[in-house]
Amino acid sequence: MKNIPLSDDLYAQIQAHIQGSDEFDSPEEYVDFVLQSVLNGDEDMDLDDDDEDDEDEDDEDGEKKSKVRDRLENLGYLD
Repeated sequence: MKNIPLSDDLYAQIQAHIQGSDEFDSPEEYVDFVLQSVLNGDEDMDLDDDDEDDEDEDDEDGEKKSKVRDRLENLGYLD
């Protein structure tokens, strides 16, 4: 297992978010769940911009990034 540093404020937000939850015993469990959900929920998502010359592909990539950003905001990772 690897450690990923989080700011104290974000850690406190996660603790508050899961308080009283039957699903998560710790912020670490919640973060693991969220990241797995994000990564597994959009398996075809490629956030790498290499070899994207077509404007339609650029628009599609921008939409995908926007969806990921919105999802992370809704999950409390971004403000």
